[in-house]
Amino acid sequence: MQLVTGGAGFLGSHLVDALVRMGKRVRVLDSLAARRGDDGARLRERIAKFGRAVEFVQGDVRDPDIVRRAVDGARRVFHLAHVTGSRLSIAEAGPCLETNVLGTQNLLDAMDRAHVEAFVLCSHGLVYGEAGTRASRETDAPAPTSPFAASMVAAEALTSAWAARTRGRVAIVRPFTTYGPRMRPDSAVRIFLEHADERREIGLFGQDTSRDLVYAGDVVRALVESRRAPAGEKPSVFNVAWGKPVGILELVREIEVVTGARVRTTCLPHQPGEPKHTWGSPDHTEELLDLRPKTPLSEGLSTTLRWLRRSGAARTTTP
Repeated sequence: MQLVTGGAGFLGSHLVDALVRMGKRVRVLDSLAARRGDDGARLRERIAKFGRAVEFVQGDVRDPDIVRRAVDGARRVFHLAHVTGSRLSIAEAGPCLETNVLGTQNLLDAMDRAHVEAFVLCSHGLVYGEAGTRASRETDAPAPTSPFAASMVAAEALTSAWAARTRGRVAIVRPFTTYGPRMRPDSAVRIFLEHADERREIGLFGQDTSRDLVYAGDVVRALVESRRAPAGEKPSVFNVAWGKPVGILELVREIEVVTGARVRTTCLPHQPGEPKHTWGSPDHTEELLDLRPKTPLSEGLSTTLRWLRRSGAARTTTP
């Protein structure tokens, strides 16, 4: 049995789909909590579409009893039940820290009781903070700039402590900025695509920012293949990144191409807690797992736009 926490969410649901295609028995733990601009209905729809191939437990990782029930009988745990977003975590640090730090410890405690020996933590490239003159490497010290990033550093530390104690098969996967079908209503790439497709103006928080943009399918491949990490006292850590940043204006130009729209932009103040530049090195992940992203930005944006148009997944609030 494979347990996926946060399995109804953006990345979690893609991971569940991949595991089911592999013939795995899957259990999902998800609170089905709504995000800004979404009433949560689509999360419930995703669970329904999983059908009988997936066992569903509704609950919050902050609830130890629910977590113990979800972990019982699991052989491997993929942990994606996090409160994400730098700006959101600054506005509401409490729920972010409770879910991402205490929730992770609840899960690790339950795994001890259930004798689970394999664990994959989906962390984030934001743990590195502001990028320097080269791509961030797995051996670089963390330098978080928001409560969200700090909470993921803490979750990684708890995971490392668990690995040292249990010598389990543990992997920490650090995707950089991820986009694709099913992404949250408050995600920047989704907002940009929707606004361009509807011929609305796009607000840019600074025109000199850049991100290492990775398609969801490439992140899921890394999560699945990270199962091959060796057992030991320390977790294996893997970036999921292209190794090159995409500037915000370059992203706008790509969106103009895929939507066929002339995009109007306005410059907004840079947001506190958001690094201006993030990019990660893919070399270690390629060396150990023979993996690096393969979906070009133009292809990923086109696929995401088709999903938005087909699903009618329109925003219900303005940014």
